[in-house]
Amino acid sequence: MKKHGIFQKSTVIDDKFEVLFFLGISDCCEVYRVKDRSSELKFLKLIKTDMVDSLELNQLKSALVTASNLAHPHLVQIHTLQSVTYNDEIHHYYLSDFISGETLGDLLRRKVTLNLNEALQLVFDILSALEYLHNEPVPVIHRNINPDSIYISYAEGEINALLIPVRVSDFAISSQRLPMQKKMDLAYVSPEGLEGKFVPASDIFSLITILYRCIVGSQPWSYEFDWQKNTVDFIRARVKLIRESTAHIKLSFQSDAFSEVLDSIISKGLQINPNDRYQNSQELLVDLRNYAKQESFNFKKILSPQITQNNDRKKKGLALIAGMELLKNQLKQDIIRPLREKELYQKYGIHPINGMLLYGPPGCGKTFIAQQLADEIDYFYIEIKPSDLASVYIHGTQEKIGRLFKEAYAKAPTLIFIDEVDAILPRRDSQNMNIGQAGEVNEFLAQMTNCGEKGVFIVAATNRPEIIDQAILRTGRLDKLVYVGIPDFQARKEMLELFLEGRPTAIKLDTHRLAIITTGLVSSDLKFLVNEVAKLALNTREPIEDRHFDEILSKLSSSVTQDQIDQYESFKTRYSVI
Repeated sequence: MKKHGIFQKSTVIDDKFEVLFFLGISDCCEVYRVKDRSSELKFLKLIKTDMVDSLELNQLKSALVTASNLAHPHLVQIHTLQSVTYNDEIHHYYLSDFISGETLGDLLRRKVTLNLNEALQLVFDILSALEYLHNEPVPVIHRNINPDSIYISYAEGEINALLIPVRVSDFAISSQRLPMQKKMDLAYVSPEGLEGKFVPASDIFSLITILYRCIVGSQPWSYEFDWQKNTVDFIRARVKLIRESTAHIKLSFQSDAFSEVLDSIISKGLQINPNDRYQNSQELLVDLRNYAKQESFNFKKILSPQITQNNDRKKKGLALIAGMELLKNQLKQDIIRPLREKELYQKYGIHPINGMLLYGPPGCGKTFIAQQLADEIDYFYIEIKPSDLASVYIHGTQEKIGRLFKEAYAKAPTLIFIDEVDAILPRRDSQNMNIGQAGEVNEFLAQMTNCGEKGVFIVAATNRPEIIDQAILRTGRLDKLVYVGIPDFQARKEMLELFLEGRPTAIKLDTHRLAIITTGLVSSDLKFLVNEVAKLALNTREPIEDRHFDEILSKLSSSVTQDQIDQYESFKTRYSVI
C-alpha cells in the first residue's frame, strides 16, 4: 500500500484545510484526513493525477453539486469538486464528512457475514436514505449500491449505515481499466441496470442483494467465471445470462436465518422483471417491519423508527458510556489529554501510552468502552477476535498479524481492539502451546512494541488475565491495566434509563429504586432484564411498570458470581491496576 500521498502532513490547502494524515488510495482517489478552520475533521478525496483523463470530469462535477445539496442522517455529506494548484500542477479534490468506521465492503471482507440483527439494521438505515432520495422533487436514483458504497459508522456504539451518494470510479470513461472489485460490483446491479436503465426498483434490487450477501456470505446467484481475467462487457453479459437462466439460491438452502417470510421478501426483491419487484422503499419497509415485529427483534430503529429522530446525536465517545466516572476520568488523563494537548505534554516529556488492557467479568462493557474511546479520540477503529486471525496454513496467522498492523499504520491514527486477548496471546510456557503458536505470540508482541510512536493504540480485553503471556504487560506494549467491574449504582441507573429510552413506560416508574434492587447485575444482565420486562408489558399492551421488573427480577440472577469477581483480586494485587 502506498505510504505517502501528494500532500504532505501539515500542508494547508486553499487556506482552508490542514492535512493531518494520508489514509491511502480508495476509489481512484488519494484519501486524507484534514481539519478545517473550526478544527472539524473531514475526509479529503484527491483524484489521482493518472486517472483524471480517464474520468468524465464534468459529469462527476455535476453529480457532486447534486449530492452537496442532499442532507439526510444516513447519507454521507459530500461537497462540490474543487481545484488547487500544488507544486505547479492542478489537482481536483472534494470533501466529505469524517466518519469513524469503515465501508461495509471492508467489514464483510473481514467478517464474511453479519448476524441478522446487524444486517436488518443496515438495510433499514439505507432504506431510510433511499426513501429520501427517491422522493426528491427530481428523484435521485443511486444506480450503484454495493458494499463499498455503504459506510459503517461506529460513532454511537452501534452499527449505523450511511450511503455514499457519489463514487469517482462510477465516472470512468473506460470501464475496462477498473480493478476486480469494481467488476464484482456488477453482481449488485439490477437486471435493467446492466442495460443502462434505472428506476427506483433498481436500487431496491441492489439493497436486497446486499442483505442476502450479509446474511449468507455469498451472492444469490452462483457466478462461475474468472472476475479478474474477463472484461467488464463479458461479465455484464454473463451475469445477465445466469440470472435469466437460473433461479436465485433460496435462503433456506444457505442460512440458519431462514424463515418463510424473510425468504419471500428476498425473493420478491430479486425478481428479474422490475414490475414484479418492490417498486419503492416504502413497500419493502412495510414488509420488513412486519417481519421484524413478528420475530420480536429488539432494536429501536425497526420497531419505532421515529425514536431516532429525537436522540441527542451530538453525544459521542465517552459521553455515551453510562456511569463509570472514575474509569472515564482515568482514560481522559492517561490517553485523551496527551493526544489532544501534545505540545503541553511533550514539554514535560510525557508521551501517550502505547496501549491498555481492559479486564474483568464478562458482560461489563469492555468492547463498548473500546469503541467509544476510538470515537472520542477520532481514531480509525479495527476490532479483532481470535477467529479473525485463525489460519489452517503454517505461518498463516503470522501473516495475518503482519497485514493487520500494516493496515493500522496505513490508516493511522488507529485503535486496534483485541477481544479475548487471552486466546490470541496465551502464556508461552503453557504445556498445550506448540511451536507455531509461540511464533504467533512472538510476532504479535514484536508488532505491538512501541506501536504508539507510529500512531497505533492497542486496547486488549479479557475475562482471564491470569493466562495472558506476561510479556504483553510490560511497558511499551500495554502500559495500563484497567479493571472493568460490575457497574455501580449510578451506572446501573443510567443504563436502565438508556435501555428504557423510547419504550412506553409508566410515569411513576422509579429508576432510582430499580438501580438499587439490581445490585450485582452487569450491563448485559440489565439489557436482558429490560427486554424481558418489555415483553411482559407487551403481552397486556400496557406501559412498563415497577411490578413488571419485580416479576422478572424474582427469576433473574447475575451472570457473574462472587467467586468470579474474587479471582481478579490476586491479579490486581500483583499489578498496578486502575
